[in-house]
Formats: sequence, structure tokens, C-alpha cells
Amino acid sequence: MSVVVAGNGVTKRKIVDVWSNYYTLDSNVPFKHNHSVTEVEFYAKRANPLQIIIYRPTGANLKYTVVGKSPMITAKVGLNKAKLATPIQAKKGDVLGWYVKKTGVIAFDMKAGAKSCYTNMKGGITAFKTNSGRVYSIRVSKPAAPAPAPAPAPAPEPEPKPAPVEPPAEETAPTKEEEAEEEEPIEPENEAPEGEDIYDEAKPALWASSLVYLFADLVKCVRDDPEKYVVDQEIRDAIDAKDTAGLFPLSFSAIEKIIIANKDNLEESHKDPRYLEMMEQLQEVEGKSEEDSIFLEAFDSLNQEQECVYGIVRNDNTETIMVTFRGSTVKQDWWQNLQKMMTKMRTPKFLKTVMDDDSDGKGPEEVYVHKGFYDYLFDNDVKGDGEQQFDGVRNALFNILNQSKYSKYKVVVTGHSLGAALATLVAFKLAGSTKLWIPRPVTCISFASPRVGNKSFAEAF
Repeated sequence: MSVVVAGNGVTKRKIVDVWSNYYTLDSNVPFKHNHSVTEVEFYAKRANPLQIIIYRPTGANLKYTVVGKSPMITAKVGLNKAKLATPIQAKKGDVLGWYVKKTGVIAFDMKAGAKSCYTNMKGGITAFKTNSGRVYSIRVSKPAAPAPAPAPAPAPEPEPKPAPVEPPAEETAPTKEEEAEEEEPIEPENEAPEGEDIYDEAKPALWASSLVYLFADLVKCVRDDPEKYVVDQEIRDAIDAKDTAGLFPLSFSAIEKIIIANKDNLEESHKDPRYLEMMEQLQEVEGKSEEDSIFLEAFDSLNQEQECVYGIVRNDNTETIMVTFRGSTVKQDWWQNLQKMMTKMRTPKFLKTVMDDDSDGKGPEEVYVHKGFYDYLFDNDVKGDGEQQFDGVRNALFNILNQSKYSKYKVVVTGHSLGAALATLVAFKLAGSTKLWIPRPVTCISFASPRVGNKSFAEAF
């Protein structure tokens, strides 16, 4: 039996952070009294190194000083009881924190009113910002005080019949407050495999969509007004030649430098002050690391007035290849949205073998989908070389996944609005393909998607 001194119940919570190289503190349950910290318990969802830090609030909002920190600890997936070689002397009111160099380690749940915060990636060990509603599986505890010894039996009196011996005092049931401080059981290891939490993938999917909007805007601006924007000559030549294939992979840090250098012009051209805000959001995912870990592997926006815009991002932190489509921006996008009639789409071969509607071992030959979305990917008259946008996506994916070091990466397809509809169709075709180089499952994360197909498509999907 143990009593919690600081922190929360150490249970197998559902979510883990995807950022890297950042500091976090959880102030939901500060230290209840002065305590010499020799052991910290936490539940890890990833086997990555981390460092335990004790923080002391200064009284100002989100301002803390460091009391002490442990050496780097290599976590194992599951319950960890990390022994500290040198105790950290915490005082009442101090809070638990930690640092991770790679992606997040400690499991958490979202809870309204919960208090935790993290650094802004470019800041240091105490540069915290933004209270977030998270409860992490980390705590410091101590053994419960031993129960009092039972009262000794009274000595027998010198009488013919000795007095009966009093039984030991019975233990009273613990109060609700004491029960709340008792050690919480660890749930059995039967949860879904790592990486199946939708939160793990939803936030990177959202920033990937933002990145496509940003980079497509930049390409268009450089093409329309080349003298106004600051870019390397190699990029300028590729845009002029309408052949950007040789530019990729392009690291996120390189894209960041280009967008920051042209931020004022981009905001002026589009009357949109959100460029810097979007860049800060992207930095939260990339983190501040010594090596680049996120790359734009492919991108097509040179003919964005007539074709859908997509990008393919490789994230080495999460071992993910993310295909992302831009939402409605130009007139042609809106024209495609209005083509609401249904058109036939061939059912992918693999799906036909598992969808048996006539007891003949074969599923339906086709499903029906929105014509405008379908044409943008599979039947765009603008494409003069016969290769459609879907062909470009599939070929670019093959070129990445065919490399042994990326062959085990998972594939996520995402987009917003029109982009979400296109992502749905592409994910459907990839997941239903019989090509062995496509890793399964293929995940589709859509934001604000319109209806894509009829009932038969929904059932097949």
C-alpha cells in the first residue's frame, strides 16, 4: 500500500504526445508536503529516454524554477519505477515535470480543467506556455504508515477463572480520501497496439494540411511575382520550368526558412495574418532537434488552377508517410465541388474478394462516388500525358516505401474540406489494392469532409 505525495494515478491512459525535444510539467496534484524524492513512477507508451524534473512555481503564471533533475532514463513500455541515484528535495507546492528528446513517452488523458503545460520548443527548460487539459500517468508516492500494533491481552487475574483475553483491535475500513490515495492497479496489457490512438495521428494530419496550404501559396506567389520573393535560385528555376521533382525531399526546416523570410509578403498578398501562427503550430510537431526529421517528399501545385493540390510528408519521428490534399481554394476546386452527380468507380481488387453480395466469392464490380471528386483524381481532361493525380500519388509513395529504411512506415491520407473527400477516395483505392508494397492498414483522417459516395461505397469503405 502506498500514499500519493504528488502526481496522478499511474494507469494505462490512452494518449501520448507526438512532439520531440520539449519539457512538460503536470501541476494537477502538487507535492502535498516536503519530500525527499528517490523514486518516480510513470506509465510509458513508448520506450524512449526521458529526464525527470522537479519544478517550483514562482507565483507568476506559467513561471517556474528548477529544483532538481535526474539523469536521462530509458523507459520501457508499461509501468516504470525510476530510482533516482541522487534524491531531489521537493517542498510542498512543487510539481512534477520531465524532458523528452524524442517523441512523447508518458501516457495521458484529456480532462476539462486539468492543468499541465509544455515548452514552446524554441525555449528552454522553463519557457512554458499554454495550460492544457491533460492528466499524465506520473506520480511520487511513499509507503503508507504501518497500522498500529494490536493491543496486548490483559494479564490474567489470580482468580479461579481467568478473565477472557481481549481480541486484537479490528482494522477500520479506509475513508474515501484514503482510498483515493491508495495505489491504483495497472490495467492488463491487452490494449490496442501502439500507434492506433487516433490522437497520435490527428494532430500531425492537421498540420500536414496546413503545410500544403502554405507551400502552395508560396509557389503561386513566386510564380506570379518572382522579383518580390526571396527563394534559392534552384527553387525559382524549378518553378519557372514547372518541374519541381528535383527539389524533394525538402526538409521542414528549409521550408520554414523560406516561409519566414517571405512572411510579410505572404501576409500582404493574401491579407491573412495567420502565417506566423501556422508556422508556430508546425514547429510544435517538428520540435527543436539537432537533425531534420520531417520532409516534404513530393508536391504538386504548379497547375493548381486546374488540378487538385497534394503533398507527401515523411515524418521520421512517428515513422509515417502522410499524403495530404488541399481544400477548396481556386475556382476549379469549387467547380469540382458542384459536380454532384454520381459516377462509377471500380471496386479495388482486394475488396472484391471480401465483399460477396451474390454468394459467388466476388463483390460488386463498382461503387458510385461524387463525379467532381472522382474526376479530379482519376479522369481530369487537363492531364495531357495520360497520368492522373492518383497515379502521381501512387508512384511517389512507391518511390518512398520501396526504400528499405521506410518500407515499414505507416501510411496516412488526410485533407480538409475538398481535400478530405479526395483523401477518402485515395485511401479507399490504396487500402483495397492488391499491391504488396502498400503497408496495411491505410489510415484516413479527414477534416470537414463532404459526402463522397453512395451507400455501396460507404459499405465498401
